[in-house]
Amino acid sequence: MDIKNILSRLSKVSVLDPPNNSIKNDLIDAGILAGLTFFTNLGSQAIISNINIIQAGIQAGLIFFTFLAFKRGLINYNKR
Repeated sequence: MDIKNILSRLSKVSVLDPPNNSIKNDLIDAGILAGLTFFTNLGSQAIISNINIIQAGIQAGLIFFTFLAFKRGLINYNKR
């Protein structure tokens, strides 16, 4: 599978809000994104320089709470 095919498939992926949007689902989604951010940050730090867990934790926390604010409607954004 080549890069062009992968990018073509990714461009066709759509993210839909589930009809029963509950706080439980929002917390799970925010936790997944925060974990992904945390470990991606640590991985990139390991390649570039020394590992700083506090920096990765702060970034993951910001992603977690920002995502929750978007999902709960505290921050408005344009849906297309």
